[in-house]
Amino acid sequence: MNKTTVVSLLLLMKTMTMHAQDVSALGKEYLQNTANVLVPTLSTELMMTAGKPQNERLKKLLLEKATNPSEFTGKRIALVATDGYEEIELLTPYNYFKDRGATVTIVAPKYNQTPLHEGSLYPEMRKTHILGVRWMSNQGWIKFDKTLDEVAANDFDALILPGGLANPDKLRLEKKAISLIQEMFKQGKTIAAICHGPQVLINAGILTGKRVTAVESLLADLKNAGGLVEDTAVVVDGNLITSRTPLDLPDFIGAISKRLK
Repeated sequence: MNKTTVVSLLLLMKTMTMHAQDVSALGKEYLQNTANVLVPTLSTELMMTAGKPQNERLKKLLLEKATNPSEFTGKRIALVATDGYEEIELLTPYNYFKDRGATVTIVAPKYNQTPLHEGSLYPEMRKTHILGVRWMSNQGWIKFDKTLDEVAANDFDALILPGGLANPDKLRLEKKAISLIQEMFKQGKTIAAICHGPQVLINAGILTGKRVTAVESLLADLKNAGGLVEDTAVVVDGNLITSRTPLDLPDFIGAISKRLK
């Protein structure tokens, strides 16, 4: 993917460099800026600088440069998402593994205009891009590499499902996404999902008897789908990897890395 076309990536990287403030200064700025927030949003800067150990670990993950740019050379990763994906949960694994030599492919459902009587309208850009969010605020469009029609399980070594409120809710109804997950899981390849991403795994029917986690609001659904629910940063059960929230990205990325080596 041409990085010059990824506006949201540039915005995120700009945010990642804004980390020199101390927590007290950040708190004052936060109170000042809250008045300008029109929609609930997710602040990468705040998650990096709030001072808790998990904040420091996330900051390190986002800012550290790859020491071995060929660490994952030859590994093929599918990032499967659609409109409403959580920006940090897609771009972080994309950048991390791509900077270390992996071939990372953003895969999305093919654009299909919904029936007009439903009232949904999409811009022309949706034919080549998907819309990212920060919690409830739209953040921009990212170009995907392939549609679900154009890929198969044999094309990849791992599949990653980012979260976002709308993204997994739409993706779980995509039959080609579900069949891709099922086939890769059957082949023993890594399936990883974070935050609301595990919602898609319910429809894939692969959770029975599997240890799993997700954002708190999904835990009852995972249990009802046969999963053995745990409330911890990352859960690894064979080739299935799940995590709870963006603050768990260091553990999530670490678990995927270990599986790929």
